[in-house]
Amino acid sequence: MLDKLLDGHSPPEDPLVIEPLGIVRRQSTDIVAVNDSEVAAAIRYIRANAFGGICVNDVLDNTHISRSTLERRFTRLLGRSPKVEILRTQLEQVKQLLLTTDYPLGKISRMTGFSYTESMCYSFKRTFGQTPGQYRNESTQ
Repeated sequence: MLDKLLDGHSPPEDPLVIEPLGIVRRQSTDIVAVNDSEVAAAIRYIRANAFGGICVNDVLDNTHISRSTLERRFTRLLGRSPKVEILRTQLEQVKQLLLTTDYPLGKISRMTGFSYTESMCYSFKRTFGQTPGQYRNESTQ
């Protein structure tokens, strides 16, 4: 169409609507604004490292505050614990990979930091109410 317009043809009278395939969140747009520098640092660490199979102790090693303080601040500011934030970050990536690849579940679980495919599937179903396979099938139809 652009080529025709550049050659001097008239644009079509009816607008051409192209439905989006989906939205891909990038780290730059997936920002949580919090006024607590330690919590903000913990969130950045989680989002950068969650797929390496980190745990709350790893986050603590990089924030330099006590576990109880971090837990309390996370709950107050985000409504969830650091452990839940790690899992949430992993599962969001699982969803993205289910939608954008045909990778088997074993590969997806390794790529997102789960030690076992079964634990990824269990967490996915408990969180979203369906298995990863059901989610993939329903979302790609």
